[in-house]
Amino acid sequence: MRVNFLSPPPNLFGGERVIAIYTRELVRLGHQVEIVCCRPEQRSLRGKVSSLVRTGHWPKPKSIGPSHYENYGVPYHVIDHDGPIVDQDLSDADAVVATFWKTAEWAAKLSPSKGQKYYCVQHDEGTIHGPQADQTYDLALQHIYVSQWIANRVRQRHPGANGIVIPNAIDVDDFDPGPRSRPPKPRVGVMYSADFEKKGTDVALAAVGEARKRLPDLELVAYGTQPPSSDDQPIIDQYLIRPDAEQLAQMYASCSAWLFPSRFEGFGLPILEAMASRTPVIGTPTGAAPELIAGGGGILVPMKNVGAMSDAICRVHAFEGAQWRQMSEAAFETARSHRWSDAAQRFEDFLQTHHPASTTSLTA
Repeated sequence: MRVNFLSPPPNLFGGERVIAIYTRELVRLGHQVEIVCCRPEQRSLRGKVSSLVRTGHWPKPKSIGPSHYENYGVPYHVIDHDGPIVDQDLSDADAVVATFWKTAEWAAKLSPSKGQKYYCVQHDEGTIHGPQADQTYDLALQHIYVSQWIANRVRQRHPGANGIVIPNAIDVDDFDPGPRSRPPKPRVGVMYSADFEKKGTDVALAAVGEARKRLPDLELVAYGTQPPSSDDQPIIDQYLIRPDAEQLAQMYASCSAWLFPSRFEGFGLPILEAMASRTPVIGTPTGAAPELIAGGGGILVPMKNVGAMSDAICRVHAFEGAQWRQMSEAAFETARSHRWSDAAQRFEDFLQTHHPASTTSLTA
């Protein structure tokens, strides 16, 4: 098959990592795949003049920074204009896959020669971005949801929304340290984000503070894309900014539990990354957490509940060694059942099944 993914400008967000991995896996399956990105939106002339007056310098054009597409070495190119992406920007294909609400609007307007139209829904973007984004769920696109949580929320508002749930996955071998025991010193970790309202980092930090009243030597490690605030820095014992894959795997594997405090999440890849590192997860019921933690590899706690998360931290550290190892192994088995190769096979099957032509006539 020939498949084009429509993408915002290349970046390091988790959603683009998912698209990079699907591209990698579909190429491995023998398909011709490319990610087509719009360039970063440039300032208007009025905006440039305003910046000149404010700063005394003519603003430089917005450039493309590091991206998952580059890191994964997958085929992609950036068109020479802002969105929308239109027919002239794409080769003819068997399938075109939108990856964000704006790209869903663009995909809906493409001619039939660009392929059957799909929408990889990675968050409840209607709730995040408002009515215009919400209307994209009614477009004539086949939906691929990355979690049941997203599918449920979209279908509550749009009963006619079709599609399939294909949960995100993990490259288990990149994280697996082998069977291990609980670390001798209590240590938990969290992905730090200043977006407290969605990511719930404030709840995790408060829960650690409460747990330290019972576990004075409890350590907290964290990673993020930016340094923590001056208020939060003293709470964190070790912090990594944009860790590489090896550093990230080592951080997960150094913990006796990983915290997933999110209030609003499309999937929650850190859950699977921690589980692949044989680290149990203490998480809230958003994104894929309910299904993933149901396998016994962690503890599900109510959202925005500092006391419940603190109690769960202390509970994990009160386990006997054998009990902790049992939860650790359950976490690993959950991760092992979510491999990208399997997810890509389901993705491929869905594209082929919903293509108007028979699979034997699809372009190789």
